[in-house]
Amino acid sequence: MVYSTDLKTADDIKVFERRKEYYCPSCGKHRKIYDKKKKMMERYNQ
Repeated sequence: MVYSTDLKTADDIKVFERRKEYYCPSCGKHRKIYDKKKKMMERYNQ
């Protein structure tokens, strides 16, 4: 998430927030969360 004041000056403030979420291994595999996160990172790194 990015929060910005959008002042377009030297006083512009941006805050980057990354939410940490933890899953037990069985939930991560069952919901295919690990596969989704892996695909998201592949797209992000391109």
